[in-house]
Amino acid sequence: MHRFLAKPLDWLVIRAATAFLPRNRIDTERDPELEKFMEDPLRFLLGDPGSPELNFSTPRNFTFRSPVRTPWPENNTVSGKLYRCVNESERNPTVILLHGWNDNLGYTLRLPLYARLLNRSGLNAVIPRLPYHGPRRPQTRGAMRDFISSDPARMLEATRQAVLEIRALTTWLLDHKAGPVGLSGTSLGGWLGGLALCSDLRLRFGVLITPIVSIEQAIRDLPFCEPVRRALQEHPVRLNRMNLDAHHPKPPPERLLLIGARHDLFLPPEKLESLAAAWGNPHLWHFDHGHISVAFSVRLARKMAEWIHRTLAGDRE
Repeated sequence: MHRFLAKPLDWLVIRAATAFLPRNRIDTERDPELEKFMEDPLRFLLGDPGSPELNFSTPRNFTFRSPVRTPWPENNTVSGKLYRCVNESERNPTVILLHGWNDNLGYTLRLPLYARLLNRSGLNAVIPRLPYHGPRRPQTRGAMRDFISSDPARMLEATRQAVLEIRALTTWLLDHKAGPVGLSGTSLGGWLGGLALCSDLRLRFGVLITPIVSIEQAIRDLPFCEPVRRALQEHPVRLNRMNLDAHHPKPPPERLLLIGARHDLFLPPEKLESLAAAWGNPHLWHFDHGHISVAFSVRLARKMAEWIHRTLAGDRE
């Protein structure tokens, strides 16, 4: 049944995202550092974000200070959840799970399900909130209130912030003997996770589910990116340097898994095939789903957990 609902569900989500996207102009002065960032975006994904101090309000829920400071205090605190294995040891690998754009259901329901399935396979899991999502979304007038906005420079800053937060969390996990660390990201989280895999040697594996392979294509074709298209006419950015196929991941192809959906209205299937070729032909799976429905597939979650378990079997001996 899901194959018949896949495209209508994608279409409805695209229409809803277009209708409810905040269209306010961002009310901040242009930062000279952001101007440099727009000239050479990838350079600003590098650097040492340091080791954060995680503050746990419960055994599972934590916060830490973002390594990137933005004008809005709400966005400068990262919140997240840590799911530890019942029989935890220093050899248990950890998976960083990244949600999609405005994917509150993913953060609250889907990824906790993934985390529990990973726990059963002997894997820890950690779920951070991405910038400008949930409680990190500023409410003051003139603030940036969405990851996708009418200010390309602030969007690129949010991209840098997300990648450096992933790298900072990786540092904390390795400092606390979390075993090998890798990640899994969906849609926007897949794109950000892909950029992290291309900039951090310490990430040992990666699973990207319907990732945004080409940010250029997404901004050009998706209706809810119209504010970005208009803004880019005033302030052009070389976005091709932010496409995943413009870079090479640090883990070898056998430790990478790309997952696509045959009925995806967000990501043309051929884009994932192109990324696989550019990345040395990693594992590539296609599911009979759409962009939205594939993320909630229990079968996919189980197969992903099995794949990670098999891929890391040698690391745990």
